Amino acid sequence: MKAGIYCRVSTEDQAEAKTIENQVEFAHRYCELHSIEIADQYLDEGISGITALEDRPEGMRLIKDAKAKKFDLVLVYRLDRLARDTRHLLNIYHALEGYGVAIRSMTEQFDSSSPTGKFIMTTLGAIAALERETLQERVSLGRDRVARQGKWLGGNITYGYKSNAGKLEIDEKEARVVRQVFDLYAEGKMKTVEIADYLNATNVPTAFCSKKPHRKTKGEWTASSISRMLNNEMYIGIHRFNEASKTGREIILRKVPALIDQEIWDKVQKLLRKNFYMATRKAKRRYLLRGIIKCGLCGANYCGQGHNGVRSYYRCFNSTTFRRGEVPKCRAKMVRAEELENIVWEDIKRFVKNPGEILPLLEEKLKTELQRNKPVEEELSQVERQIAEKQSEREKVISLFRRGHIGEEETINELTTLAKEIESLTHRREMLFEQQGNTQELKNKLIDSQIILEKLQASVEGEVDFEIKRELVEALVNYIRIDTLEDRTPKVTISYCFDPERWNDYPVPPRKQRLLWWEF
Repeated sequence: MKAGIYCRVSTEDQAEAKTIENQVEFAHRYCELHSIEIADQYLDEGISGITALEDRPEGMRLIKDAKAKKFDLVLVYRLDRLARDTRHLLNIYHALEGYGVAIRSMTEQFDSSSPTGKFIMTTLGAIAALERETLQERVSLGRDRVARQGKWLGGNITYGYKSNAGKLEIDEKEARVVRQVFDLYAEGKMKTVEIADYLNATNVPTAFCSKKPHRKTKGEWTASSISRMLNNEMYIGIHRFNEASKTGREIILRKVPALIDQEIWDKVQKLLRKNFYMATRKAKRRYLLRGIIKCGLCGANYCGQGHNGVRSYYRCFNSTTFRRGEVPKCRAKMVRAEELENIVWEDIKRFVKNPGEILPLLEEKLKTELQRNKPVEEELSQVERQIAEKQSEREKVISLFRRGHIGEEETINELTTLAKEIESLTHRREMLFEQQGNTQELKNKLIDSQIILEKLQASVEGEVDFEIKRELVEALVNYIRIDTLEDRTPKVTISYCFDPERWNDYPVPPRKQRLLWWEF
């Protein structure tokens, strides 16, 4: 009888501990004792037991040799060395049985060449799978518990951080690079590929080179690595543990030291979205309203798309063949790009050349908002004073308790009451801050509109650069929504910042009246 010896260890640590050599030595003694001739031995190191046999280097060679009739028996130290998944084990058994090869465990009492052995083998395989799943569950629960305590559980550490006694700390040398990347992108003058080129030119080490300096690698920054950095929420103090899990485990939010201010983060995210919508990639035409048009049926963005190389249209992304996942195809109607862009641009030109009373109206609206904001400022000042008084009372209660003037129970009651009052006042303060922020946003909008008008009033006649057109569109168009009616007619609604109360019907060429109509 000839046998093929199969041995496996699942981790590099087990391989370094020479546990696979122990399996090989045991197999040779077993064959010598039972007078079995060894045809060959197949050793998979650092391979998980849930990996299919045909996906393992030595496992594939074992199957090929079994098919070539080089042996008629496969020996394993234990059945879980062959597979830790019942389905995989049965697949291996059926494959080898088809080649006339039996399976035998050297430490478990079964032989797949007999009916009883087949039953025992299946049972042991199920037990091995149960052990693996139970162990995985215990390990996962343990990892989740430790993660909730804020400890770092190993793996690649995000660039800008380092691990110290199981806790993440800021690596100041790397953190300076992270802040520089965010600042460069927030300026709006450099794209991700340009930032990557700049870091390479200044010999800034990449994450791999910085974390593992002993490894020899070219280590160049790329546009994708910069993009991943700019989208990483860890830099504002948020880490989502289990986010990459494929088993649907609970995502645990935990705080880490923040590297980036929230203001810079928000600015960068806004620029990323803007640049994504404006990216032309391989487009043969630049679309003026890209990223501004929304579908009234499914809420997706309209994207530019050419037709037969002659006409260009705006079309709902979910109605194209490029939609992702299980999103159903949208039945939204597409609209002619040139026609829609001309209507929007002519409106903007009329406004820029003759804003009329729009700016005074905006100024009046701002004055009204500022007038409304005065009570808010007064209340905010009062709330701030009350919070300070409550905190002072809290310190007095603690002081009285320390001096023995009041008991523990009375102290707890007083502190509990004060904590609730401070929490209520703090919540109200946040609401007042938000109201102030809305007023400031209106003020900024008015200032931006004035600057843009002064800059562009003299340049809207004749040929205007696309970038200038786009800047005006972004500043003056609130939104464009396309609704597809029951008769498949697209209804286009355009809302402008400079005239939100106007709802005029624009004349449409007779040949187009049955296809679309406009509402402003």
